[in-house]
Amino acid sequence: MKDFPGFIFILCCLASLAFAGKAHAADPWTTTDIALESVYVVLDTADFAQTRYIAQHPAAYYESASQAMIGQHPSTGRVGTYFAAGLVAQVVITDLLPHPWRNAWQAAGIAIEAHCVSHNASIGIKFSF
Repeated sequence: MKDFPGFIFILCCLASLAFAGKAHAADPWTTTDIALESVYVVLDTADFAQTRYIAQHPAAYYESASQAMIGQHPSTGRVGTYFAAGLVAQVVITDLLPHPWRNAWQAAGIAIEAHCVSHNASIGIKFSF
């Protein structure tokens, strides 16, 4: 039962993809799309490394209640699975979205990841690969 939140996450991603694919055919990627997605991937990788650090130091740090999918003290394996699934979903949804929704989706993802990485760094969370 502890893997139930992960199942819900995957189910939501699949549902999003199913509806996005039917809504509109994918627009070709522009240089801006590629640049924005690259920024997102860098920030997501930093967040992943910080979350691994949290998992490796459960006595000092814990995940916030908003991270119910991985729990307050996730294993490094669970962290890896969560971030891998999230990154694949991000790229696939980005590809399926038409303009201007694509750039709005990317900007929102960048803002969320930048906030997470910045907050984690401000409380002393390091990067662990």
